[in-house]
Amino acid sequence: MPLPHQINIALETSGFYLRKYFAPKENKETWIAILVSFCITFFGIFTTLEKISVIRKLKAEIITLQQNMNMLGLDIAYRHISFNTLFFSPVMEVKDLSFYHKENGTSLTIPHLTVKPSAFGFTKYRLSFGPTQTLTTANNKWTISTPDSNFSIQIDNKKIKQWEAQLNDLKIKDFGTIQSLTMAGRQTNGSLAINGPETFFENHIDVQNITISQQFTHPLGNKIERLYLKTNTMASDTPAQSVDEWRQHGGYININNMIVNWPPFSMAAKGEFRFDDNKPLIQLDTSSQGLLTLLNDLQDQGIAERKGVFVANILLTNKAFKIKENDTATTIITPITYQNGEVYIENINIGKF
Repeated sequence: MPLPHQINIALETSGFYLRKYFAPKENKETWIAILVSFCITFFGIFTTLEKISVIRKLKAEIITLQQNMNMLGLDIAYRHISFNTLFFSPVMEVKDLSFYHKENGTSLTIPHLTVKPSAFGFTKYRLSFGPTQTLTTANNKWTISTPDSNFSIQIDNKKIKQWEAQLNDLKIKDFGTIQSLTMAGRQTNGSLAINGPETFFENHIDVQNITISQQFTHPLGNKIERLYLKTNTMASDTPAQSVDEWRQHGGYININNMIVNWPPFSMAAKGEFRFDDNKPLIQLDTSSQGLLTLLNDLQDQGIAERKGVFVANILLTNKAFKIKENDTATTIITPITYQNGEVYIENINIGKF
């Protein structure tokens, strides 16, 4: 079937101009230069527009983050914040960023934070921190050295899809050192139980080889071999746009696995983290070795109440058993609850923490 007359004219005209401008060498080089310039300009415009969109999202996320932190008694502050649409520049730069608790004065200050998108797209971002951060409490101030750190976050459809952080060889002045700290989280779908709430986010944190300074008062030994925590953030009954809505509609955190290895104490636990009248409530089912030693050490330091530890010792001693005959410490299976700032073992109040 012959082509329509208008298409034949368009093809002949296109062929004429292609032969006219691309055949001679000098014209070919000119058009190549124009084409390259056009591509660079188009890419620059595209990048700028994408960065403008990202900046809008970041500003909205900062407001949402601040609102959610306020629900937990926390807040953020900074001395200077700037946004940049240039391709090779960070999309956001913050100086003297501080996360702090409104009541007890605890704060974490990051002198310099930059957010830069991946060169291959605008869904993954890399966060860079300065070499030192500052942790301040009511009684102490610690400088944290982070010489080897990597933090990235992936956002899709205005929601966090995945995040991960790896820090090595942390040094906390006047406290100790941490060999490695790994944190990660990802959005997921699924359910932990039939007809139960769905898991919409998984997180885990793994801290290995913490060495505490001998000058610092602490229970047990000065070496914590491992702290591990894996959690599942469970959906609320109705869709929630904030932490407060999620909490009010039944959202909670399932503690899938918790490991503490602080010789001579070790513990494995599972449980839940909820809010009760806006206050944190943690309920754990634990299996541990060396729990009595830990309680006695906390009592000697005036942290745990003597009466509560005395009663707990009697009850837990009767429950203790050895898995193997040559075990140096007995194993104790017991529930532990943290509520209204107090710790309960077998419903026995051992003190306020």
